[in-house]
This record gives sequence, structure tokens and C-alpha cells, in this order.
Amino acid sequence: MTEAGAAAAKLRKGFGAIMPADDHLEMGYGDRCLAVHGLPFVPLPYNSTVQFFQTPDHVAIYGESNRVWRIIPLAIDHRPHGIRQWLGDTRGRWEGDTLVVETTHFSNLLQQIGSGLGIRKLEERFTRESDGVIRYEFTLDDPQRWTRPYTAALSMRKIEGLVYEVACHEGNYALENILRGARAADGTPDEPVKEPGALCFDCEPPR
Repeated sequence: MTEAGAAAAKLRKGFGAIMPADDHLEMGYGDRCLAVHGLPFVPLPYNSTVQFFQTPDHVAIYGESNRVWRIIPLAIDHRPHGIRQWLGDTRGRWEGDTLVVETTHFSNLLQQIGSGLGIRKLEERFTRESDGVIRYEFTLDDPQRWTRPYTAALSMRKIEGLVYEVACHEGNYALENILRGARAADGTPDEPVKEPGALCFDCEPPR
């Protein structure tokens, strides 16, 4: 870990440690239904299902948790440097029976497991080992947090059944109620919990 990464780790607070929260920006992306599942794919407590779709020139990967779609063009160069996107700029290619997916140009606000806000490149390798197993391996390069790239691997096993939409925003009163409870706890129950402005991916200034 780099010195900057170690310093950032010391600043991280445990679950619930930020309470009472002053506003929605102090809450995590999961509480705000903005989290991303699949960059890289890591096991979650629930809704970890992944679905693949393939055409001659594209691969699409759907991560059930937080309803993330990744549309991956094959054999096409990356966009010009400097054009950043929420899910990065993703390109794929085949190396034998292995699908290699390379993603760069991430948004500087993307929060991902095992990394900070300085992801430079994510390389993923999908290899079908049998009818029911895909070996998934990823290498993540984040020079702001780690002194060198690291690699991890896991098995994706086929399951029977449907993949359902995780509609986080539908009926999601958690964030408003968290802030309402925080205002009651700090003695300002009449302070509005809804603030003016839009909640969007890249409209907030970097912290």
C-alpha cells in the first residue's frame, strides 16, 4: 500500500460511525442506490448473480446487484484519453477461449471495493472451465493506493432460475429516514431532510 493509501485507510470509518449524518453526501453510495457491482466482480451477501449475453461484436454483462449493465465492444480501440465515464471505457478481445476485458478512464468519483478513486486500469479474464463454471480473474491497477497491481480469482458457477431487477430506488425511504432520525437525534427535527438540487453520478465535487 502507498503512503497515500495508508493515510486514506486511517480515515475510513466503520459502519454507522458517521452517524448522525449531516446530509446525503456523508452516506455511502450503497445507501444512495448509486453503488456499482462488477468492477470488479466480488461476492456479495446477496444478489451476486451475473448474466452474460454475446453477439459477434459485443459482449454484455449484467450484474444483478444494483442493476449494472456493461456493454463491451470487441476489437475496438479505447476512446481518446481524458473522456471519463461512470463505468469507465471498456473494450474486450478474445485470447483463445478466454475473454479479456480491459477498462480504463474511470470516473474520479467511482468508489470500488479494494481501490480508491484513482483506478488506472482493470483487466478481467473470463475462462469457461466447464459447462457450469467460469474462472474469473481480475488485475486492478490503482497507483494512488497500491504500490503495484494486484490479482485475484474466483469461480462463477451456473445456477438455475431467473435474474431479477434490484430496483433500489423503488420504495427506498431508507436515506430520507436515516436523515430524519439523525435530525431527531441531534435536536433539530424541524430541519428539512430533503435538500435542493439533483443527486447524480458526476455532479458532486471530488472530496
